[in-house]
Amino acid sequence: MDDKQQVFKEWLNKLQENSWNLELLVSGFAIFGLFQFNEFLQFQYYYVNANNTGDDIYYRLVSILLAMLITGSSIFIISLIVHVFLRGLWIGAIGLRFVSGDIDYGSLNYSDPFSKYIQKTVGEFDDFILKLENIASLMFAFTFLLFFISVSVIIWITGSSVLLQVLQNTFADRIPYSWYMPLFFTLLAIGGIVGFDFITLGLLKKVKAKWFARAYLTLYILVGVLTLSFLWRPLLFNFIDQKGTRRFVLLTFPLLLILSLLSSLQFTNYEVFPRLDNDDSQGLYQSIKLKENAGASFNYVFYDDLRQLRKAQKEYTPIRALSIPNYRIEDSQLQVFAKYDENLEQVLFQLDSTIMAFEKRGIRTLFFNKSNYDKMYADSLDELQRKYYSLREKDAKAAELLRIRFYEEKQTEYQANLSKILTLLREAITFEVNGRPIPRESVDFNFFVHPNLGEKGILCNFPIDTFAVNGTNYLTLNRLGFNENLDDFQQIDFTIPFVYSNQ
Repeated sequence: MDDKQQVFKEWLNKLQENSWNLELLVSGFAIFGLFQFNEFLQFQYYYVNANNTGDDIYYRLVSILLAMLITGSSIFIISLIVHVFLRGLWIGAIGLRFVSGDIDYGSLNYSDPFSKYIQKTVGEFDDFILKLENIASLMFAFTFLLFFISVSVIIWITGSSVLLQVLQNTFADRIPYSWYMPLFFTLLAIGGIVGFDFITLGLLKKVKAKWFARAYLTLYILVGVLTLSFLWRPLLFNFIDQKGTRRFVLLTFPLLLILSLLSSLQFTNYEVFPRLDNDDSQGLYQSIKLKENAGASFNYVFYDDLRQLRKAQKEYTPIRALSIPNYRIEDSQLQVFAKYDENLEQVLFQLDSTIMAFEKRGIRTLFFNKSNYDKMYADSLDELQRKYYSLREKDAKAAELLRIRFYEEKQTEYQANLSKILTLLREAITFEVNGRPIPRESVDFNFFVHPNLGEKGILCNFPIDTFAVNGTNYLTLNRLGFNENLDDFQQIDFTIPFVYSNQ
């Protein structure tokens, strides 16, 4: 066993001496992969935000996780690029050492103060190469340590969210809804305790009280197994067991904070020019700046053609309220995409509580979270199958007619529900051009998933040749909203300009 360990250690030492080429190879592949992954994450982040039209906690959590992943991947890219530059400098220094050897301070002929200072701070050239080697190796190892730490954090948050959703759908009738969020934040707090211990480099592990040590050890092992953090903990302990590497770890946290702050910096050139990008922190229809700026500018947010130009530059923009194909319209028909949101759905249920929901909110699988419509259809189908197989033995033709009649009835029910919803939408949404109302009967309503970022909404078509004039016109979307505080409807509106050219 001792001989095997000795051979293994010798092999590790040889591998350690030549690890720089493996580091460069892995860094190159990782940088390439992270650039592709970062672009994918940004698209998913905008996609989630584009489809989160309310206060859905799960959408918010996914959005936060994606933001963390984007920030983390950006930090990893920067760290690996720095590592590659350090390794490049290290290789260059080794090549220079082969040509010119060590530094000959005497040949520089500097004055005594400068000679002493440079010799003290720079030292021998071999020391400089060794410092570069140590820093590059530490940077490479710590970058991947941060990556696996981020994975563990995401596993814990995602796992807590999924567990909450499973409990909510499995025990909806037994556990009050008000219990779920405290349970979720309790799970996050448990992970936060272990996270605090990590940030303080094991402060809780140093508590000598036996009852606390045993309790925290149980929690530490549990979190380690659930988040797979036991895989990277040896790396962490190897970092913090020495003063130099421990200082390197401690310096990382303020550097990460500084990088995060720098990534959020913005510069404004003008004081009077309004900000046209999305600022709907107060709510889409309540934000004074967003609404007023939309009516006084050709904001790319509301025009498919302008948004497509930015999309070609990898800048993704969610649709807000409404969108039209072009800011310049030359056709007699105008096509308007009115975005669907939770408040609009609430309006539909308030207008007619008998409409049947096609889907159910939340995470959905084959095993739970089916809508009432799906459950009713499944129950009816089970009953049909019992009657069908019982009747088929006596009269196969009658059994087949029974099956056909069942599907025709279900199709009729579905069509009636769909038609009822579209009628309600026609009541909830109206349009104006230059202050003149568009007759409801002249507007076609169809459900539509916009190709921009998969936003769900209503595609409306209506003629504008008798309402618009050559030049700048103003399109207004009028929509019913429901105010829960007042328990009543309220009229909300959104106006954007377009240029009409009648050829």
